[in-house]
Amino acid sequence: MASSALKTLRLALIQISVTSNKASNLKHARKMISEAAVAVTAKHEQQQSSKGVPLVVLPECFNSPYGKLGLSNPTP
Repeated sequence: MASSALKTLRLALIQISVTSNKASNLKHARKMISEAAVAVTAKHEQQQSSKGVPLVVLPECFNSPYGKLGLSNPTP
C-alpha cells in the first residue's frame, strides 16, 4: 500500500471592495497582496525556515464592479 504524506499549503485569501476606478482597484489589490505575503511570511518564519506564500486568492471581480459598464474609464 502506498504511503501518502500530508503537506501544508500556505495561502492568503483577500477580500476587497471594488470601485468604478480600475487603476485604483489594481493598486489596492497589489497593496493587499503585498501585505498578505508579508504577514504570512512573518508568521511562517516563526514556525519554519521557509519563506513566502505560494498562493494568493482574490475575489472573482477584483478589478471591476462586475463588468466594463461599471468602470469610469473602461479599457479592453
